Amino acid sequence: MQKEVYRASIAHPAQFTPAIYKHFTVEPITGALGAEILGLDVAANLDNPEVAEEIRSALFEHLVLLFRGQALERETLRHFGQLFGTLQRNPTVKKAADTDDVMLVRQEAEERFNFSGSWHSDVTWGRPPAGETALYAMDVPPCGGDTHFANTALAYDALSEEMKAMLSGLKAVHSLEVSQREFSAKKPNDADADVEDVVDLFAEHPVVCTHPVTGRKCLFVNEQFTHRFVGMSEEESCPLLETLFRHQVLPDFTCRVRWQPGTLALWDNRATIHYASNDYPNIRREMMRVSTVGDVPVA
Repeated sequence: MQKEVYRASIAHPAQFTPAIYKHFTVEPITGALGAEILGLDVAANLDNPEVAEEIRSALFEHLVLLFRGQALERETLRHFGQLFGTLQRNPTVKKAADTDDVMLVRQEAEERFNFSGSWHSDVTWGRPPAGETALYAMDVPPCGGDTHFANTALAYDALSEEMKAMLSGLKAVHSLEVSQREFSAKKPNDADADVEDVVDLFAEHPVVCTHPVTGRKCLFVNEQFTHRFVGMSEEESCPLLETLFRHQVLPDFTCRVRWQPGTLALWDNRATIHYASNDYPNIRREMMRVSTVGDVPVA
């Protein structure tokens, strides 16, 4: 029997009629999400509140922002992250020297595994999860190691009304334990916590959340941290979760970021998930990351 597919063309209109900004220009990457910010020296404008407000507006419009050709030190990145809120302290990964809120995302040339091999949104096991994340490229391959992003608001919009009704009111369990066990085995030099230390790091969040700024409904599940629905076993939850995992990363909802030294990316974890390609064998990759403390997700 032929499989029938009904998929509406759904696009965020802001991608095609972007706002006009005073301090920089915006060039969308795809119709789904993502934009490059042109003409802005981030380090030189950290104390300009008008620039910070425009960056926030562009972020909630496009969800992923790229700033190319930036020269940032650790403290500069910290200052940039603090424009969006209090920085989050992740207890599971080793940090840059002398700080507990700047994370090194590092893969040495001889390592087989990268930092994360699954689609995810940052720290969804947290109470609350991460809000914004800023990632700065210091040493990256000439090709490979791209980061893929998906717009979970568009993914929700494309669901059938029947599926939306089914998901309404459901909550899911997000846990760090399984992910930390894998991370500790693959990246022992970067893990900063044993599996026994993280068994209590889990949270229950609505499967469909309302974005606190835009008001859009977003899917809030991911294959790295979401293991089951509240009140159901993992076996019972698996078929529907797997359907949602596959659905929200359809190409129609995604963009792909190619890194260059000096590239700064900023994204909104409330309405995106991301995945880093591990296609650069025998090449070193090192980045710095900060995340803000986000909002408690609400339906």
